[in-house]
Amino acid sequence: VLEESVVSSAQILAERLLLQDQVIEGTVQLIKYVTQRQEAMDIISDYYKKVFQRIDVKDAVKELLAEGAYQGLADPESVKKFAHFMVKVVNAEPVRDAVFETYVYKP
Repeated sequence: VLEESVVSSAQILAERLLLQDQVIEGTVQLIKYVTQRQEAMDIISDYYKKVFQRIDVKDAVKELLAEGAYQGLADPESVKKFAHFMVKVVNAEPVRDAVFETYVYKP
């Protein structure tokens, strides 16, 4: 069993390491490199199919999303932030134009 201080120190170290600009840029470059190779995309695709198409994984993800949504709706601050976000989305010109085109001009 790991001591809480050891776990905490490891988390701090990981956060500091992973948030460095060089690490972030290197990660982005690695992802670009991998995603531009068909063989890598085939491996990733196969992996996702084998892992995320399993019923137990799907059930766990559904449960996680449902619990997150429930907790978000139960928190007044989250509801307020989501409402502000939706106002910004609706006020965005491309979204507004699409809504008018879909629901107003072509009922």
